[in-house]
Amino acid sequence: MSRHNPFLTITFRFTVALTGVLILGMCLQLVVIYEQIKSYEHVNSRGILRRTAELLSQEAPHELEVKVRDRSTNELRVSLNGAGLFDIDERYIVGDIHQWPKGLLPVNKIQTLSFRLRDGTVSSMRVLVVRVKGLDGRHDRYLVLAHTYMMASHFHQIIIHIALFSMLPILLFALVAGYLLSQKILNRVELTHHAIERIMKGNLQERLPIGRERDGLERVAGSVNHMLDRLERLMMAIRDVGNDIAHDIRTPLARLQARMNRIAKLPLSPTPQEIEKFNKAVDRCRGDIEQCFTVIKALLRIAEIENNLRKEGFSTFDVVSLIIDLADLYEPMAETKNVSLSVLLLVKERQIFADMHLLSEVVANLVDNAIKFTEPGGSVSIAVGEDAKRQLWIEVRDTGVGIAENEREAVLNRFYRTDKTRMVPGHGLGLSLVMPIIELHNATLDINYNVYNENAKGSIFRVLFPACSS
Repeated sequence: MSRHNPFLTITFRFTVALTGVLILGMCLQLVVIYEQIKSYEHVNSRGILRRTAELLSQEAPHELEVKVRDRSTNELRVSLNGAGLFDIDERYIVGDIHQWPKGLLPVNKIQTLSFRLRDGTVSSMRVLVVRVKGLDGRHDRYLVLAHTYMMASHFHQIIIHIALFSMLPILLFALVAGYLLSQKILNRVELTHHAIERIMKGNLQERLPIGRERDGLERVAGSVNHMLDRLERLMMAIRDVGNDIAHDIRTPLARLQARMNRIAKLPLSPTPQEIEKFNKAVDRCRGDIEQCFTVIKALLRIAEIENNLRKEGFSTFDVVSLIIDLADLYEPMAETKNVSLSVLLLVKERQIFADMHLLSEVVANLVDNAIKFTEPGGSVSIAVGEDAKRQLWIEVRDTGVGIAENEREAVLNRFYRTDKTRMVPGHGLGLSLVMPIIELHNATLDINYNVYNENAKGSIFRVLFPACSS
């Protein structure tokens, strides 16, 4: 059972509110219809009284008396609800209005009165008094005509019945529908809550449930699951980094310990040969310590880059000049290893909005790796250009050992080294420095083979920047 009250959910409240708006709209519509009919009946009633009075006024006194007396059997029964003929002193002569209505003024205007008819019923009617000729032609009489507006009253009752018998079922249906929908939402929320509790207990393989509704809740769950996927990968990376750090530092520390033990066994008055061994051992100890510091510095640099990835240092500069300067910087290193270093400029000048210091670190790292893993006599080239969409790209191409397709994602992880490069000095952190900087610039890194002859494949590293970075 859900621990939540479905009547307090947003879904239920929204359903009830929507139903309330619907009912309010229906009420307004009925009110408008009622007012229109009431207005129509008012105009129509006045018109009937005026036209009937005009026609009857033209009748001869005797004919008028007959028509008023026999109103229930002639055409007046349709147009009038009451008629009476009175003398000048307001005494009854003929008709179904047997006495002068109380409050009726003998003036030629339409008045609204309540009075009793012959059948004993009391009705509100519009009444018109018309002065007509008497039988002798000398004494006038009053013709009283009445027309009821009961139709508006009846329609008012009908509207009330419509409201009761249509809106109440709608409201009940809305309450039931809102409850069921809220219960469905609460069930999904409850499943999500249980999944989150399991995740909080450390089960990073758990994911939020996703159904087929494709609504906002499902989109949020999908986004959270993507976040959990990334978090799981990061946690695994942290775990692997700890193991890799221990592995990479353990070896130089073990060598350092062994050499220190050997140094400790040297006599207090060593011979020249023993002094030479001592100096060599100390130098190797320094190398082991330097290797440990190199790993630690690289890890600290990665943390610094990842924790300070902001665009505060962004500016516009010429990337071609940057490439030329870096080529000049690494040319002595390439010459020392007997590796040819060349630069290919497919654009003369290209402005880019980026962090020049971080971008220099990316290119320098790629060039350093290319020279390091290229055999003597090989070649490394740095190229810069743009594609048909005016997207800038920087490419480092070498004739080194190459990277297999199934290892191209793994080489971006910390401490990862391919089988072909394990014999080359290094710690496997170079590309780990590159990726956070590339992501900061919304760029992409593509790794491919550089086929420079039938039997050899080097590597091509291409960094592609979005067009908006220009």
